[in-house]
Amino acid sequence: MFLDTYKPRDKKVAIVCIKQSDKYNGIYYFAQDLIKSIEKDNTVTVITNDMFKNSLINSETEKEQNNSNRRSFLLLPKINNKFLKWGYLFFFVPILLFKNKKKFDEIVFTTEDIPLLSTKFVFSFFSKSPGINLIIHDLAEYFIPRYSPIKDIYRRYIIKILIKYSDKVISVSKKTKEDICTLKFKPEKKVEIFYNKVNINMKTFIEDKNFLINHPTPYIIYVSGMDYPSKNHLWLIDKYTKMRKNGFDKNLYFIGNVDKNAKNLREINNIIEKNKLRNNLKIFNNLTDNEILNFYYHCDFTVFPSLYEGFGRPIIESILMNKPVYSTEVGIYNEIKDHPLVHHFNELVE
Repeated sequence: MFLDTYKPRDKKVAIVCIKQSDKYNGIYYFAQDLIKSIEKDNTVTVITNDMFKNSLINSETEKEQNNSNRRSFLLLPKINNKFLKWGYLFFFVPILLFKNKKKFDEIVFTTEDIPLLSTKFVFSFFSKSPGINLIIHDLAEYFIPRYSPIKDIYRRYIIKILIKYSDKVISVSKKTKEDICTLKFKPEKKVEIFYNKVNINMKTFIEDKNFLINHPTPYIIYVSGMDYPSKNHLWLIDKYTKMRKNGFDKNLYFIGNVDKNAKNLREINNIIEKNKLRNNLKIFNNLTDNEILNFYYHCDFTVFPSLYEGFGRPIIESILMNKPVYSTEVGIYNEIKDHPLVHHFNELVE
């Protein structure tokens, strides 16, 4: 469906996965897809923690594990304290990469990680060094409020600096590349694309008949992390409340990862109570892949009213599950809006 422009061949590639864990979110799936794709034509070294290494291996089929003989790992230590961890990684990662520099032609940071700067500094003293590349998933902070005002300002500054000092930027979609170039953070020739690879293996899918018993009323789903206001859950609740008053009789389920103490989750729960929707609007957190697929499999359709996305995996997941999706114009929407299952969200609420 999408054509990648980042396609290294016969290279030794280091893939740095610092923020990934066993939490199945967008950056986890992207790193997993990147590793599996790049190792087909290259030798790959994954710099990560035990948790991501184990979750990656456990998620693979026997065939994938047999094909991963071109992959090795360099493991990072586990440090619980956030400040100690990032201070340690800022110095430890470049030393680890430098010690193994002969093994790498390219180093790819899979998220906006500050250790890229210290790594670039260390390698700048040598005339022959690996290319140091950065994955940019999105530039939401530049277009909408995403975190707190202070954190948004901080991330705008850091991301701009990281893009400036990386040798090459790899975006996850045409939309993200356009944003990078529009903001003039990097010349177009220095920005390549490696799309999110959304694959659903129906051979491993197990249909749970209890879903029909536990959810007898027809329902629709919104699959998205609930940590960020930019995902637009509160606005959707308001729209859903009005739709129910106009005769819409399907339940709405929010499905996605979230920290149990997230401020946005508390606000979502508060407005559900305020609008007296507890019997019709339910939240399901941190589910397994098979549980999420069951929600897709048995839903009537999906909605995706996000304010900003770099890609938007649930749009593609809906298509692969043969479910109509009503989406705002975010991420890859404009690249696939002519697909018969893709509809603009306004078609649902107007």
